[in-house]
Amino acid sequence: PSTPAAPTLPTITQPQRLPAGTSWHLHTVQGQELGYLLKRSRRQSIGLRVNEHGLIITAPTWVSMAQVHDALEQKFAWIVRKLLEWEERLQQLALGKSQWCDNGSIPYLGVAITLKLDPEAFTTHFSGNHFQPNAGDILTLPLAKDAQSSRVQDLAQIWLQDQARHYCINRLNYYTAKLGLPYRGLRLANPAKRWGSCSSDGMIMLNWRLIHFPVAAVDYVIAHEVAHLKEMNHS
Repeated sequence: PSTPAAPTLPTITQPQRLPAGTSWHLHTVQGQELGYLLKRSRRQSIGLRVNEHGLIITAPTWVSMAQVHDALEQKFAWIVRKLLEWEERLQQLALGKSQWCDNGSIPYLGVAITLKLDPEAFTTHFSGNHFQPNAGDILTLPLAKDAQSSRVQDLAQIWLQDQARHYCINRLNYYTAKLGLPYRGLRLANPAKRWGSCSSDGMIMLNWRLIHFPVAAVDYVIAHEVAHLKEMNHS
């Protein structure tokens, strides 16, 4: 029988800004060039994860590069699968790098809003109703027209996270009032595979990227986590 073809890597490029404590490396695995970020730490084993920066390997200080490369060989199929999953997620959110520019478009509460870069603007400004946006509403950022995409993304996401916090608190208060049970607090985060959670002590975590999706979807997640204040399991 013929040998199965190696899985194909998605395109991986070096981040414009390396996360703190990491270094960029390239290694050929099964005939394909794999770029990754290496972080040394005091942990006892090699760890691999994929996020918006790409593949990040965390390795003990005593581990050699040869051992790191062995881990890449052994986990290559897993790495490809995780990178493809992340790429698909970004495509679904329409958050490709080309969007973070003047006249770029990003999803906000289920509609596409337009980014405008204005070097004469004093603050970030949104032209529409913050929680009832219409397609084509404009988010103006106080940046030069040719600002780097990473800077545009950073500033836009600061605004998006702020809107997420205001919206989620409003809806949490609404649903907990209907249930008649209080929640202890809200934590916004960005986990790779979870949109929300509720701890036994009443602390609710919500993924701030929910703010990209339609109101009905966001409210579904919030109501689900509020229901856990009364019933912790899914039975």
